[in-house]
Amino acid sequence: LLSGEDIALENLNVLTLGDILSPCIVDDTCERYEYVENREGILALNSAIEESIKIMNPDTTISNNSTDLLTVKASWGIDCEWEPSRTSVQNPVATLQLGTSNHAFVVDLQTLCQNGVTDKNTELTATEKFLSETLTRLFANGSVIKVGFGISQDLAKLPASFPHLLCFQEVHSVLDLQSLSRHSFPTTPKQNMSSLRKMVAMLLKKALDKAQQCSGWSCRPLSNAQLQYAALDAAVLPALLEKMVIENSNVGNLSQDFIKNHQHVQTSYRFLYLQTDDQNAYRVEMGGVKTCMNLKFVRQTWPGHKEESPPLPEKIPMSELRLAAPSVGRNKVKKVKNKKRITRSKANAIILSDLSGDLDKLPLPGTYLGFTKDSCIHRVFGKSLMDALPERSYLSYNRRGGVIEIANAWLLFMNFGVGKFYKKYTNKFLVGGRQLTFTMPSNHAFFQSTLRTPSIDNKVEMTSNDMDIGCKPILLFIRGSTKEKFFFCGNCNYVMHAEIEDENRTDVILEVVQFDEIKRDDDQIGYLDIVALHL
Repeated sequence: LLSGEDIALENLNVLTLGDILSPCIVDDTCERYEYVENREGILALNSAIEESIKIMNPDTTISNNSTDLLTVKASWGIDCEWEPSRTSVQNPVATLQLGTSNHAFVVDLQTLCQNGVTDKNTELTATEKFLSETLTRLFANGSVIKVGFGISQDLAKLPASFPHLLCFQEVHSVLDLQSLSRHSFPTTPKQNMSSLRKMVAMLLKKALDKAQQCSGWSCRPLSNAQLQYAALDAAVLPALLEKMVIENSNVGNLSQDFIKNHQHVQTSYRFLYLQTDDQNAYRVEMGGVKTCMNLKFVRQTWPGHKEESPPLPEKIPMSELRLAAPSVGRNKVKKVKNKKRITRSKANAIILSDLSGDLDKLPLPGTYLGFTKDSCIHRVFGKSLMDALPERSYLSYNRRGGVIEIANAWLLFMNFGVGKFYKKYTNKFLVGGRQLTFTMPSNHAFFQSTLRTPSIDNKVEMTSNDMDIGCKPILLFIRGSTKEKFFFCGNCNYVMHAEIEDENRTDVILEVVQFDEIKRDDDQIGYLDIVALHL
């Protein structure tokens, strides 16, 4: 584990529920999971949640400061499954998996809940009300740890799929095993814990079978293989947590209070949904305005050791948009002779992630927009929003970067002339221009918020079957060199990505959705002309 040597996964036995659930709970004659598709299943889930709450009750524990052993015993693993999508229209969560050291549950949300709901005020059915009350007892309880692996997107997609269920709008004490592994195994190479499959192999010496990951999760009935796979993905998480903090010699004398001493690794989440046509700006502490499954919401996150949650978002007039503090360079003590430069540095910077683009009035794909990124961004936001910004303000973003995040979209800018001078950027066209590659740092926020799970292996290409590209549309702007205007290609879809070995960079392959629409028949240079010059 500490040497950094790879484990030969093909030589390991496949992990099963019987390997991790308590022997007194499973045997050869009973199912190793509870399939929750009706009220009886919810009652069983509620009973298991009560067991965990009782374990963490100060009246029943050794002291108010529970040991790691009790914390792990009461913890719940969380995971979700949904039908993979190859288009910009994302599918809702189909199943929610919850697991402890004694129980494994597969909650069939597609069967239990109303589907296609976009109004948060939709009236709940009796079953939905009972389910929401049951899950709230778990998710809102700060004493019971919720364990996940790359869990942030799952937690965002749950309320986006069912905005009328209050249980998904606030989740406390979430512990991501990826983050915890850096503290429990500080000398282990980061790539050895870069995926759930690798972590299972390292800590449990078993192979995690992912064959069912991209199966038909929206089809009913679900197969026994799907249910076994889903239950295992949640039940294995508390088992991994136990290996990290209970059976780990690296934690030394902290073994009794390791989780308590690392509360800063825990995170609490809050999701508040807004009206789709809401163009107001919001002051959001510890969060921002996001978009998922075409629903706009405010997401707030805060460390688990903070007793108080941040205040609710505050709506503010457009004329009082939150302004970024003027940046001050290292040479601020030096006298600057250019007075115009001083005036510009004091201008108000508008934070782009606070603003939503007018995606219904985008330029037509195939349109040349301008020589600067600002000219493209202005067209995405629309004239009415740009005119409403305060005087002497400017758009604040990394002008040297190619990925820009706004509240409801990702904007990707590709300059194919850059690769001639900076060899680390390998942007190129594929399949006659229908696809192209985009190089970016592997730790970029684009991956953390839009790709469902990290790469299983740095040497293995991940496809859209392994990943579900996330919550925001991707708008693509390209140009052949700095002497050309940016060309708007429209939307693009994620195809696959592959990490570049021994480098902290990743090549993402994107597919141009409106490829057939951006061909030109006139004499003006068009998309295919750019492709021909840079293939």
